[in-house]
Amino acid sequence: MTTRVAVPFDGSDQSRLAIAYAFEQFPDGDVTVFHVVQPFPDHTKAGGHDGRRHARVFEDRRRLLAEAVAAGTDRTGDVQTVLLYGRPRDEVPRYIAAQGFDEVVMGSRGLSGTATRLLGSVSCAVIRRTPVPVTVLRTAPTEDDPVRPPRPRRVLVPFDGSPRARDALRYAFTRFPGADVTAVFVATTEAAANRVVTLGDGGDATDRTGPDADGERVLVAAQRIAARHDRSLSVATECGDPVACLATWVRDNDVDHVVVGRSPVSRFRGVLKGSLAEAVLSRVSVPVTVVP
Repeated sequence: MTTRVAVPFDGSDQSRLAIAYAFEQFPDGDVTVFHVVQPFPDHTKAGGHDGRRHARVFEDRRRLLAEAVAAGTDRTGDVQTVLLYGRPRDEVPRYIAAQGFDEVVMGSRGLSGTATRLLGSVSCAVIRRTPVPVTVLRTAPTEDDPVRPPRPRRVLVPFDGSPRARDALRYAFTRFPGADVTAVFVATTEAAANRVVTLGDGGDATDRTGPDADGERVLVAAQRIAARHDRSLSVATECGDPVACLATWVRDNDVDHVVVGRSPVSRFRGVLKGSLAEAVLSRVSVPVTVVP
């Protein structure tokens, strides 16, 4: 079955990179690049003018979309462009859900100033409301390769044994068959106190307790998933603030893609607001795929 990929486009360098990423990662997929025109008043009818501002704006945006997807004309999969009208924060997730896409790739126009606004509001809305995997790119094109992003070589999956984490690990194995995948378990004081560990996949608990034992049991479950996919898997255990530990691990181990399961609200102390996925997105510059 052909994969249907949605790419929201706002004209930024990051959204152009998202188009290139979608073309690269889904060469046989059908890619839809869409732009949302924000509502604006049209006062050009005053004073006897023809009132054609809406028509001119839409024509300009159609031309912008056509130029943005020009590089995909030689692809195997189809490429189409769509122009919408409304508030992007509402229209983008609504359109994605209504059209039944399989994947979403988008750039994030992070806002500086406060920690809670490091991730763009549209990106947050899509991550929270979209029922399919969402890949967010926070980096801009590089001088070495200004158009085509590289294929992932080293993929990190934050893994706590939960159903969402297991889904994320399965996705990483399926989507990135040639990459080295590492599952990282982060033990925290709160997690150790509550003993919140889900083995899954038929794992048997042991009599050992504590964060080290938790990590062992959780990562055994990760190894079982890897075996079912006939893949090798590296594992690691860290202790401390989850987001800080994961961001450091990405930086120090040359990770170029993160796949994280989406959870409603993180139970970790290191995540003060929103999900672990959003917190990780705000702290790393590599592409992040959030799996619902």
